[in-house]
Amino acid sequence: MTEAARERSANIGRLKLVALIGAFAGPLLLATVWFALIDPQGEVDTRNNGQLIEPAWPLEDFSLRLADGGAFGLDELRGHWTLVYFAGGDCAEQCVQNLYHMRQVRLSLHKRMHRVQRLYIGAPLGDELAGEHPGLLLADGPQGGDDAGELRGQFDAAEAQLGPLPQAIYLVDPLGNLMMRFDPALDPRKMLKDLKHLLRVSRIG
Repeated sequence: MTEAARERSANIGRLKLVALIGAFAGPLLLATVWFALIDPQGEVDTRNNGQLIEPAWPLEDFSLRLADGGAFGLDELRGHWTLVYFAGGDCAEQCVQNLYHMRQVRLSLHKRMHRVQRLYIGAPLGDELAGEHPGLLLADGPQGGDDAGELRGQFDAAEAQLGPLPQAIYLVDPLGNLMMRFDPALDPRKMLKDLKHLLRVSRIG
């Protein structure tokens, strides 16, 4: 075997090892985050300000078209904590407030803000409003279409145990699991507190 062939074989072996470690480590990391939200008696820690979706709901693959023409699916959720908001139509007063809170909470994470992304699903935002939210992922108007409805259905199924909460802001973990929702009336400082806690105990995303 030539030196080049041996090197290729070694590289393949290393890639298989990394994939194997990832397959086992992913669920372990998720469990670490989950148990960080559980008190010593095994009950959900009521100090959380958001509402936990228990157990966390693994999202199925989906495909959205972003306003800039790019595609957004399950792979784009993985690797980041994602705040998700469904406007359900035009961005009215509550929508404007939610987008502002999502932006400010992320900015307040400072050096950890790169670990969190924001996804808006609804009617197109006007240029002025969109300009106030740089980095916001926009799946809007006809680009969302039936695919956006199917994704909304997954969220509805996940939160059935909790009952409806109009205008909620959702949190998806870096493994693609819907795990928490925030009441739009919640003080955004409390949302920030939850996110800081999750980012502190988690090494994923």
